[in-house]
Amino acid sequence: MPRARLRVVFAILAVCGCAPSQEGIHGDAGASACGECHTTEYAAWATSRLATSGSSPVFKALSASAASAWGPSAQARCVACHQPGYGGDHGIGCVSCHAATGNLADRDGLLTVDVTAPVSGPFSAALPTPAHGSQAYGFLESADLCGTCHEVTGPGLFHETTLDEYSASSAATAGAVCATCHMPALSQGPIAVGLTNKRTRTDHSFVGVDPPWAASAIDQQTAAHRTLELLRLGLTLTAVAAHDGQGIDVSLTNSAGHATPTGVAFLRDIWVDVDFIGSDGTTASVPSVLELGAQPTRSGQPVALITQADAIESHALAAGATISVHVVAGPTVSSPIRAVITLRARAVRPAVLEALALEDAGTEVPTHEVAVVRIP
Repeated sequence: MPRARLRVVFAILAVCGCAPSQEGIHGDAGASACGECHTTEYAAWATSRLATSGSSPVFKALSASAASAWGPSAQARCVACHQPGYGGDHGIGCVSCHAATGNLADRDGLLTVDVTAPVSGPFSAALPTPAHGSQAYGFLESADLCGTCHEVTGPGLFHETTLDEYSASSAATAGAVCATCHMPALSQGPIAVGLTNKRTRTDHSFVGVDPPWAASAIDQQTAAHRTLELLRLGLTLTAVAAHDGQGIDVSLTNSAGHATPTGVAFLRDIWVDVDFIGSDGTTASVPSVLELGAQPTRSGQPVALITQADAIESHALAAGATISVHVVAGPTVSSPIRAVITLRARAVRPAVLEALALEDAGTEVPTHEVAVVRIP
């Protein structure tokens, strides 16, 4: 064994006081046990969307609504993905990914997990530790792992096609995977207590749109900043004065590796507002000239919750697609006209929070100002 690798193994032995294992996890397989050595990763995970997948107020209220509307078996399907119980964690813990050995199908949470096998990591030179054996296993970094829970065929109208959307995207063709955007690279450093060698690390807060429910103010601010960066990476707003001189042309392009929004799109709200300012100071606001999301309907009429609906109208923007609209200020605004075009987004629509009796939780759902374009 090379001398550098020996130093790493001996450092771990010094911390744990036992021999390295070539087997699965010894003892507690819960995330907090993993966090005793992998402190940075655990701290990031602890306020992540995966950690709170089974405890977020929106999930608990929606799963209860699913039970009421569609029966207890529907709620059980929700719980199977959001609270799978691997390693004893209430949410989706470390072993859900690092002990995953494959799936029974690329959908509906049909993951296979084996805590008796060596823990999977991304490094080709995997090292055993006293806590568990280690192996490099490609499934950990594949879109199929994420897609197992992000391709959903029920219950009821709950249908998510994120994996299919990704598979048809230019991102998949280019070799990007889910982690490319949702687990961005961090500075190199030790991956466990007692180690000194530096390895490539990734962000285990699992950057996404949902807020870190019940997190501290600083964690909420950090998560909001990362969400904003993710939205800016995926969406591009452009606007130009129209050739007819009567208004502006606004366009929104989706460069994400899936539709935007994806997943539980009926929760999401992404929209573009236009504010016109005339030469004499007169103003006119045109809200939501473009809006992305999904609208549940019943008998053709909008309803707030998917559990109240008999159909879903999708207003998602496909990967690689652009949507455009021509917007006119109207006669009340004097020429020459200036315009401010703003792209905004939030994780949960106010109407959904109200329907779930979660208005108070709205303070945890920030409105992100993703982009602003000014003309001229």
